Amino acid sequence: MSNYEHFVREPAGEVSACEAFTTREHFRKPLEGDWHPIDKGTSWGGAEQNLWVRGIYTVPAEVQGRKLYAVSHAGGIEELLFVDGKPAGLFSWKNRALSAEHAARCIALRAEAGAHIEICLECIDRLKNSGQNVFDASSPEDPNDPSEEDKPGSVFNGIEIVAINEELNTFVFDMRELIQINEYLPGDGFLRRDARSILNMVAAE
Repeated sequence: MSNYEHFVREPAGEVSACEAFTTREHFRKPLEGDWHPIDKGTSWGGAEQNLWVRGIYTVPAEVQGRKLYAVSHAGGIEELLFVDGKPAGLFSWKNRALSAEHAARCIALRAEAGAHIEICLECIDRLKNSGQNVFDASSPEDPNDPSEEDKPGSVFNGIEIVAINEELNTFVFDMRELIQINEYLPGDGFLRRDARSILNMVAAE
């Protein structure tokens, strides 16, 4: 399936002119802070360090009317997405074993060519205490302790925008379901037989 998955996302540009600032606090909306330009390859983070990053995406004519998604390469273990100042989803790589990766978030249901969309992320590097709520008031035991936990642990590599090939995405999802049914259901029940039959028909096409 990996051959098909490669074509599900169609590149539609990047968020440009990104700028950022860091905090030890967690906020529930973008704030006016000490914003400064940030380039790809910039290291950031440490225990309880958060990176706020924002930029503008201008919709190109080629994706007029399409549904667009943001794909973050900001490096956070969790990242809260804001679109035009409003919460729009969460990128999470912390609990991938339970909930998989939230790798793409919708930023426009029907994009208008030439429109300017502000994208903002609050990115969390890592928490000192496992399971800690990101909005808990907390501070390091010794802010002057240059421990390993306070060294930058993440790298910012931009925010990509993609259009999803919805038909192909549905096909890949359905095929994954059938493969899992065939691999993991016990015995030789009708669901497993039907899944195997469909997979054989697809392979024969």
